[in-house]
Amino acid sequence: MTADNTTPESVEPVAADIKQILDDVFSTSGQKISTDDPIVAVLLYIKKQQATMYRQGLKEHEDAFFLNLDQRLVKINQNYEAMEKQKDLIVSELMGKNQRMVKEGVQEELQKQKPNHETAFFVVLGILIFTQFLMIVLMILK
Repeated sequence: MTADNTTPESVEPVAADIKQILDDVFSTSGQKISTDDPIVAVLLYIKKQQATMYRQGLKEHEDAFFLNLDQRLVKINQNYEAMEKQKDLIVSELMGKNQRMVKEGVQEELQKQKPNHETAFFVVLGILIFTQFLMIVLMILK
């Protein structure tokens, strides 16, 4: 440590900042100021405060951004879960409707394949009448 309570590592950045301030003042106004001018200390303080405020503002902005991002992620997950439930509901409804349609189709096919009782009655009646007719014919021919 030096007599003014600064470490040698912290002196270099301060010296670089002071040189930058001197160059900026000269390029802006055309006036040269010395390193021991009190305005240099004020400008150095302002520069440090601006850097601190900038870092703090950036951190607040990042925090707000990530909070907003987290909230959006939660909403996305909620919407995804709702859509999954909706998809499951639709699939189950389609499966139920499909099963009902298959059952109805099978029943219709079975109805088509079942012998019609009315037709069977007339066929049997026709056979009986024909048989009686043949018996009458056979009795007459005997």
